[in-house]
Amino acid sequence: MNKSSRKNLQHTISGTILARLFMAILFVCANCISATAQDWHELYKKGQEYEKKSMTVKAMTCYEEALKISNNDTILRAVANCLYMRGYYRKCINLCREIIERDENNEDLTLIAKCYEKISIPDSSVVYQKILANREIENYSNLMSLARNLADIQEYDTAIVYLDRYYKVDSTNLIVNTQRAYTLFQLERFKEAEAEYRKLLDAGMENIGINYYLGMACSSLGKKNDARDYLYRAVKMSQRGNAYILAKYGAAAVESGSVVEGRNVIEEAIEKLQPDTTFLSSLRYMQAKAYMTYFDYDNGIKYYKMAWDLDHSQYNVLYMTARAYGLNKDHKNEEKYLRMFVDKVNACEEDEEKEVYEKLLATAEKRLSELKVEKFFKGEQ
Repeated sequence: MNKSSRKNLQHTISGTILARLFMAILFVCANCISATAQDWHELYKKGQEYEKKSMTVKAMTCYEEALKISNNDTILRAVANCLYMRGYYRKCINLCREIIERDENNEDLTLIAKCYEKISIPDSSVVYQKILANREIENYSNLMSLARNLADIQEYDTAIVYLDRYYKVDSTNLIVNTQRAYTLFQLERFKEAEAEYRKLLDAGMENIGINYYLGMACSSLGKKNDARDYLYRAVKMSQRGNAYILAKYGAAAVESGSVVEGRNVIEEAIEKLQPDTTFLSSLRYMQAKAYMTYFDYDNGIKYYKMAWDLDHSQYNVLYMTARAYGLNKDHKNEEKYLRMFVDKVNACEEDEEKEVYEKLLATAEKRLSELKVEKFFKGEQ
């Protein structure tokens, strides 16, 4: 073989080797890419399984590992959902906003809206819910959230626009129709509200709210007997536990001629509206302690007395009043309230009740002895 032929053969062999090496590299790379893709898919799938079981910590671990392999929006959306489930609403909002800058979908907007609801910012939630409603008015879950949030910020005019749009597509959804009737009532479109509430009752949808607002709509339309009857149904369904419904029913009863019934119900409502004196007393007691902390003895005494006037069962208030008088150098009233405290505790019939005040009683009696000695030396016997 001559020199030229040998050279050509070497080139041919080299080319073949290089070609095979290149193909091998491509094969390895393809397998690596496939394995990588498979790895993150497997981790994502595993995370989804954990998420369905509400095991969000394990789910997040899977998603974080998957993100190390492939930082893509599918995994990030799963992370956002876990953040929502775990109460990290602001972090969820920020992540969703980051995602929608690249690839917006309705699920992202829904999640942002839900987060704003959770942190009680309905006006921000409304922004995203309006976008969703304009795209898909048939999404009644979003529509209901939107209508309720608009009601919270008293934008009933806007709410009825969306509710009417849905009503044209589906007039048989009783949940949406209940919200629509309520919105009509708030807009003082009482005749329409009455008609919608009657339709709801005919369809078997009945609750306290429906009877109450139907009764109130009838009252506004001058239908006194109907107002009384529906408000009575609301009273029965609430087991006479709601003072405001009772009051409205009582007024309707009077208006319709059932004066005695109405008068008695109004009295019942007034009784229910009376404040919880024990709770008010505890608040006055805390106010007194607050003043005492800053050495404002006059106001401390004032609020201790108010606490006692509201609830005569808390004898420690008498002791604290006496102590406040003592710190204020008014020993005459200090003695007076200490004696009141001692007399009340000693008059307790139950031993268990006495035990509660045992330490304070000993301290009060000791202080009374000290005051007696001080009076003796001052010649005030």
